[in-house]
Amino acid sequence: MGETEQLLTAVLDVPFDTAFTKAGAMNGQPTYPVPPIPTIQGLLYAAMGRPSLLRPNNLPTDVRAEEEAFRERVRESCAFGERVLDAGTRTSGLWSRQKRSRSGDTGYLRSPGQRESLIGPRYQIYVGGPSSLLDAFAAALRDPQRLLYLGHSDCLVDVRSVTRTTATRHETTTELDCVTPGADGEPTLLPVTPDYRDGRTTRPGTVKTVSPSGGTADAYYETTSGERYTYLIDPRRE
Repeated sequence: MGETEQLLTAVLDVPFDTAFTKAGAMNGQPTYPVPPIPTIQGLLYAAMGRPSLLRPNNLPTDVRAEEEAFRERVRESCAFGERVLDAGTRTSGLWSRQKRSRSGDTGYLRSPGQRESLIGPRYQIYVGGPSSLLDAFAAALRDPQRLLYLGHSDCLVDVRSVTRTTATRHETTTELDCVTPGADGEPTLLPVTPDYRDGRTTRPGTVKTVSPSGGTADAYYETTSGERYTYLIDPRRE
């Protein structure tokens, strides 16, 4: 039997609709089928009431440095995975895209575009890492310091079944029905790390090819209740 590790799981239930807009889309706003890992991390930070690093803001230098150090600790020590419990219904509709005119006047140009959204999806997340961080995440999800959303800022999420448990790692190839790394099923490119500042420059985030419907994994974890899953990103083993 493999090593036993600490685990946090939770169910993210979107009661209305949401969207995880694909970065860099030019002629519309398609959505990822599952939340990117930075979106899940942002949910945890919001639940804890931690300050936003989005610029511009008025964060004092020491507060910004402290928050950047905390997030770097999460990036270096926490693993993240997810499972689709209900894919929801994918819809699309027209929206009005607005941008400033290049002619030098103060007017705006408008053009129609397609925007996708997901109605009523449900996901389960898996977070591995140090007990101190997982306990803090669990406490925040049970009693969040802010109103939580998943995806766009008006897409509310109901966090349920927050559980602290353990899981055992198995170095065996197997088929899984959670979101898996690789090109099985209907693969998609999913962001797994956020853009972040490194001194005066900004390092771009990374993406991975994943299969939302599951696939073959070289190793997997099994919880005490017999649930099997794998991580999409695990800096402890990369």
